[in-house]
Amino acid sequence: MNAHIPAGLTFALLAAALPVASILRADPAPIVAGELKTTHDHGVVSIVPDPALANGRLLIRVVAFNRGSAPAPLSDTAIHVTTAAGKPVALVGVDQLIKELTVARRTDAFNNSMMSAHQPDSFSHNTNSAMRDSAGNVVEGNYGGANSGTNGAISYASRTGVDVVPKVLDADTQKQIAALKAGILQTLTIVPGAAAGAQIVTEKLRFGRKDERTLKLAVEFNGEQYEFVVPVPRDL
Repeated sequence: MNAHIPAGLTFALLAAALPVASILRADPAPIVAGELKTTHDHGVVSIVPDPALANGRLLIRVVAFNRGSAPAPLSDTAIHVTTAAGKPVALVGVDQLIKELTVARRTDAFNNSMMSAHQPDSFSHNTNSAMRDSAGNVVEGNYGGANSGTNGAISYASRTGVDVVPKVLDADTQKQIAALKAGILQTLTIVPGAAAGAQIVTEKLRFGRKDERTLKLAVEFNGEQYEFVVPVPRDL
């Protein structure tokens, strides 16, 4: 793998590990380390931040338990994030993550193809510029002698980006896209007595040396607002 990984590849690696949004156990008790939980009359909402930033972004798993008597939606549009100073922090939607993943995979495929194209087997002698005898046959050997009008030109059969970038995404990329669609929160409908969750991804976070490394996260669910103070870890 290249030493310098494009930013989008971080999410290409994370996508395969994203949990699929699914019905969880009805018991809203804590189930993992690092979980933060808020309980109200009509529901319980818990969040689990990732232990490290991914290229400056924070992934947070949000789970809601419906204590009401009717189905209730949990949506990314009902989640609001700000810094400790009150500056809004945008969430990165699934469409943007898929775009970044696709561009990164195609860029990686292009770079790998270009590296292969620069191997010795990809170069050939240009026989039209080679030294020939009186019968027109190519003279093998040193083309750069005093009797030659050329120096044995080398031609490179290059391939354009259109040629080397795959038109159809490979199976691994398609699998990662499917994982993003399933694992990133869009809108879930949670029936009474059940819980469900998915992940949100913040935009790239920037803190000054003296800034408080926390985020304020508010979730609107079942007619109530659930608030959290989230410590922000360091980057990977």
